[in-house]
Amino acid sequence: MPLADPPELLLTLPVAMVKTWNDADNALSIPTLVSHDPPGGYLGSGGATISALHAAWKTQSDGQAWTSWLASRRRIVLHGGGQSRRLPAYAAVGKPLLPVPVLRWSRGQRLDQTLLEVQLPEYLRILNAAPSAARVMLASGDVLLQLGSNLPRIPEADVVGLGVLLPPEEACDFGVFFIPRGASETIGFFLQKPDADRIRELAGTHSALADSGVWLLSERAVEVLRRKTGGDSESGRSREWSPRAYELYAGFGLALGAHPVEPDPDISRLSLSLIHI
Repeated sequence: MPLADPPELLLTLPVAMVKTWNDADNALSIPTLVSHDPPGGYLGSGGATISALHAAWKTQSDGQAWTSWLASRRRIVLHGGGQSRRLPAYAAVGKPLLPVPVLRWSRGQRLDQTLLEVQLPEYLRILNAAPSAARVMLASGDVLLQLGSNLPRIPEADVVGLGVLLPPEEACDFGVFFIPRGASETIGFFLQKPDADRIRELAGTHSALADSGVWLLSERAVEVLRRKTGGDSESGRSREWSPRAYELYAGFGLALGAHPVEPDPDISRLSLSLIHI
């Protein structure tokens, strides 16, 4: 099936901001659908991802099957409706809408720009460079990525992570990909927020890259994630199904890699690759 162009942004924001966004003139460079997590419960990053996709499918499909809808277009799922524990001042508006000063030596930026507006061109660069198998990009609304002029080649895999080299004292606040030394093409495993001592302990046998919060998922990976949030063969047809709580990084991620720390038959068979940005 040919892909629609351009990609679509699925943006999650706090409940009150969704109406504010829809009432305002918030034109971005690509089609955008704004939603919020279902009220009354915590979904986790995995559940919230499927919730955003499911909400978009209900709005757009007009009877189209879930699998056909998922295959029809690339989508960016940008999470901005979380608890904002690291950025409490922006909990009400959502992290993607926090103001960002004009970056030095930049062009085309504005004094009143938001993090979302600064990051969107970088996300599109990544998607444009990604293999056709990458259908969904997941991104965190509180991350500022500044990619170099030469983006590394993006391999084809069910899950592609973007890693950043950080000292253990900083990497411990993020997920971390561990790559066996001497086997740079193999991702050994993923740990969510390992302490600095654990990262140093593994340094003799593994190099480590901190997770940037950007993952590329194939259709197969999205389907596995959907099943982990309570989906089955029927939930892809029901517009009333609601995902259950499930963690992407502290759950799904731990089952990825050649030697996952928490193997899962469905997740562990997904291919994993990584690029260093």
